[in-house]
Amino acid sequence: MNQLLHKRYFNRKNWILEENYRLDLTALETLVLLNIEHFNEFNLAIDLNQLSNACNTSTNEIDKAITQLIYNGYLKIEMTQDNVVYNTDGLYDKATHIDQEVTSDILEIFEGEFKRPLSTNEIDKINYWLSQLDHAFLIHAL
Repeated sequence: MNQLLHKRYFNRKNWILEENYRLDLTALETLVLLNIEHFNEFNLAIDLNQLSNACNTSTNEIDKAITQLIYNGYLKIEMTQDNVVYNTDGLYDKATHIDQEVTSDILEIFEGEFKRPLSTNEIDKINYWLSQLDHAFLIHAL
């Protein structure tokens, strides 16, 4: 995933919108991330006042959202010589980790139900289904 996110054609904003439910983001955290990605894409300076205006909320609320994003490992604020950089790469790393946990959890559930280890073909098929369907749907189908 990390290589993919640095490709020109990878749309970070669309990805955030599609994956925010799995990352357990609040509406404001999602909006803050989307605005940070927008500002980063166009090399615009970011500060609390700009985020507050863009999200139509108080700087205090933006500060709380940013603090939570940093705490969750989704956001890093780094100082360089000339500016402050809001780095959201942790968001994508965390999502990759969540994907791996979900896959191993569901494989254990299937093995428990079948009372045997899964074959490689079965694991491949489940991984394909996970890429196409929601985790809960597969559990319900099982």
